Amino acid sequence: MALILLSFLLCQPVLATEWSGRDVMNDIRFQNFQQFERDWKLVTIRYRKDTQEMRWTYANDKAWETLSAGSIDFPDGAVFGKIGVRTHEDPQFPSSVVPSGARRYQFMVRDQKKYAETGGWGYALFDAKGKTFPEEPRTSAIACYACHQIASNRGQVFSQPFHLANYARPFEISVSSGAGKTQTVEFTWLDAKRLPAAVRDYLAKDVKRVRTVTNSSLRQNLFQGTLDEIRPVLEIESRSHRTAAILLSQDERRFSFVTPVKRPGCPAGRSFLAVSTLLGKEPKLQKLEYCNP
Repeated sequence: MALILLSFLLCQPVLATEWSGRDVMNDIRFQNFQQFERDWKLVTIRYRKDTQEMRWTYANDKAWETLSAGSIDFPDGAVFGKIGVRTHEDPQFPSSVVPSGARRYQFMVRDQKKYAETGGWGYALFDAKGKTFPEEPRTSAIACYACHQIASNRGQVFSQPFHLANYARPFEISVSSGAGKTQTVEFTWLDAKRLPAAVRDYLAKDVKRVRTVTNSSLRQNLFQGTLDEIRPVLEIESRSHRTAAILLSQDERRFSFVTPVKRPGCPAGRSFLAVSTLLGKEPKLQKLEYCNP
């Protein structure tokens, strides 16, 4: 489960102090879930190589029972909690990294009536001290909801119990817009000339067309977590069609794309360049070239 990185989407300009420093977001109070990591079931652990962050995801009894049954029919009262943890190199064992303190806490609370606008799930994000970030709560929640549509076939829950993986519900991803496939993320062709210059600069000169995400909810509600989490889906699409695949925001200011490149020592068709915008005071790009054999 990916309960998502801190939302940097600023669709509604507000003062940074207006929403930050609170202990409740979207009617979800941090204190109500203190020490959840001691009392709930550990679902899975993920390590984000790009952010060097370890993520521990937990489920309360109602959420765990649903996962264990291989179901996506989560009842009201099901809750997932996640801790995003910094990591650092262990000086005794330089080949490994170890946790070094919490960066954020994130929650998904199931209440189909209260959170109908966001698919029946309420979203809340808190810093290491249990206080809210500056973003306006409704905007952040809608952005979280849009990103979680990638996992709609899992009940909008990314994480699956790692020890139940052999019989957990499969996570199907659409790799084309052809009929008969699970359309979690939909793509279409786009003339490369219509792309922003910042994207064209990283594409090979002979690229004429690219695959672009068409889901309006994703394009209208982008935030940093979406740009990061969409990368594996873009890679599948890029590999399938041997061209770049891109998620471009509706205003074309933010994007994440993956394009094939040649890399020494990497099998043909398995080397990629991933580029995405980093939101902040000054526009920046993060770039990653990698081999996925």
